[in-house]
Amino acid sequence: MMQSNEVHTDWVSAELPRYANRLKELMISELFLDRSTVEEIDDDEVLFGEGLDLDSVDTLQLVLAIEKDFDLKIETKELDRDKLATVRSMAGFVQSKVHAKAAGPRGD
Repeated sequence: MMQSNEVHTDWVSAELPRYANRLKELMISELFLDRSTVEEIDDDEVLFGEGLDLDSVDTLQLVLAIEKDFDLKIETKELDRDKLATVRSMAGFVQSKVHAKAAGPRGD
Protein backbone atom coordinates (compact mmCIF):
# COMPACT_ATOMS: atom_id res chain seq x y z
CA MET A 1 0.00 0.00 0.00
CA MET A 2 1.35 3.42 -0.98
CA GLN A 3 1.71 5.97 1.81
CA SER A 4 0.13 9.40 1.29
CA ASN A 5 3.50 11.19 1.23
CA GLU A 6 4.67 8.76 -1.50
CA VAL A 7 1.66 9.75 -3.59
CA HIS A 8 2.48 13.42 -2.96
CA THR A 9 6.14 12.85 -3.90
CA ASP A 10 5.17 11.12 -7.16
CA TRP A 11 2.75 13.91 -8.02
CA VAL A 12 5.32 16.61 -7.19
CA SER A 13 8.00 14.86 -9.25
CA ALA A 14 5.70 14.48 -12.25
CA GLU A 15 4.73 18.17 -12.15
CA LEU A 16 8.22 19.62 -11.62
CA PRO A 17 9.31 19.66 -15.31
CA ARG A 18 6.40 21.98 -16.15
CA TYR A 19 7.62 24.48 -13.56
CA ALA A 20 11.23 24.10 -14.71
CA ASN A 21 10.29 24.78 -18.33
CA ARG A 22 8.25 27.84 -17.39
CA LEU A 23 11.18 29.20 -15.35
CA LYS A 24 13.49 28.66 -18.33
CA GLU A 25 11.03 30.55 -20.54
CA LEU A 26 11.01 33.41 -18.03
CA MET A 27 14.82 33.45 -17.88
CA ILE A 28 15.04 33.62 -21.67
CA SER A 29 12.41 36.37 -21.98
CA GLU A 30 13.43 38.50 -18.96
CA LEU A 31 17.21 38.12 -18.78
CA PHE A 32 19.89 38.67 -21.40
CA LEU A 33 21.02 35.06 -21.72
CA ASP A 34 23.16 33.61 -24.47
CA ARG A 35 20.60 30.80 -24.74
CA SER A 36 17.45 31.12 -26.81
CA THR A 37 15.51 27.89 -26.13
CA VAL A 38 14.51 25.96 -23.01
CA GLU A 39 16.34 22.92 -24.38
CA GLU A 40 19.63 24.84 -24.12
CA ILE A 41 19.25 25.19 -20.34
CA ASP A 42 19.71 22.05 -18.27
CA ASP A 43 17.52 21.60 -15.17
CA ASP A 44 20.64 20.98 -13.05
CA GLU A 45 22.71 23.80 -14.50
CA VAL A 46 24.21 26.10 -11.88
CA LEU A 47 22.62 29.54 -12.07
CA PHE A 48 25.17 31.72 -10.26
CA GLY A 49 28.96 32.01 -10.48
CA GLU A 50 29.22 29.50 -13.32
CA GLY A 51 26.74 27.83 -15.65
CA LEU A 52 24.30 30.61 -16.54
CA ASP A 53 26.39 33.09 -14.51
CA LEU A 54 23.43 35.12 -13.23
CA ASP A 55 24.08 38.05 -10.92
CA SER A 56 22.09 39.91 -8.25
CA VAL A 57 20.30 42.11 -10.80
CA ASP A 58 19.28 38.99 -12.73
CA THR A 59 18.00 37.49 -9.47
CA LEU A 60 15.82 40.52 -8.79
CA GLN A 61 14.44 40.53 -12.34
CA LEU A 62 13.76 36.80 -12.22
CA VAL A 63 12.02 36.93 -8.82
CA LEU A 64 9.82 39.80 -10.01
CA ALA A 65 8.95 37.85 -13.18
CA ILE A 66 8.14 34.74 -11.12
CA GLU A 67 5.92 36.73 -8.76
CA LYS A 68 4.01 38.22 -11.68
CA ASP A 69 3.77 35.04 -13.75
CA PHE A 70 2.72 32.74 -10.90
CA ASP A 71 0.83 35.42 -8.92
CA LEU A 72 3.04 34.89 -5.87
CA LYS A 73 4.67 37.02 -3.21
CA ILE A 74 8.21 35.93 -2.46
CA GLU A 75 9.78 37.37 0.68
CA THR A 76 13.50 38.12 0.70
CA LYS A 77 13.95 35.87 3.73
CA GLU A 78 12.63 32.92 1.69
CA LEU A 79 15.44 33.17 -0.83
CA ASP A 80 18.65 31.30 -0.19
CA ARG A 81 21.42 29.72 -2.23
CA ASP A 82 19.90 26.24 -2.08
CA LYS A 83 16.56 27.39 -3.55
CA LEU A 84 18.28 29.42 -6.26
CA ALA A 85 21.13 27.02 -7.05
CA THR A 86 19.68 25.39 -10.19
CA VAL A 87 16.59 25.50 -12.36
CA ARG A 88 15.41 22.30 -10.65
CA SER A 89 15.80 23.70 -7.12
CA MET A 90 14.11 26.96 -8.12
CA ALA A 91 11.28 25.04 -9.79
CA GLY A 92 10.76 23.03 -6.59
CA PHE A 93 10.63 26.25 -4.57
CA VAL A 94 8.10 27.89 -6.93
CA GLN A 95 6.03 24.72 -7.04
CA SER A 96 5.85 24.61 -3.24
CA LYS A 97 4.81 28.28 -3.14
CA VAL A 98 2.07 27.70 -5.72
CA HIS A 99 0.72 24.67 -3.85
CA ALA A 100 0.84 26.49 -0.50
CA LYS A 101 -1.13 29.37 -2.00
CA ALA A 102 -3.67 26.96 -3.53
CA ALA A 103 -4.10 25.23 -0.17
CA GLY A 104 -5.05 28.55 1.39
CA PRO A 105 -4.04 30.12 4.68
CA ARG A 106 -3.26 27.86 7.58
CA GLY A 107 -5.02 28.42 10.86
CA ASP A 108 -1.89 28.67 13.03
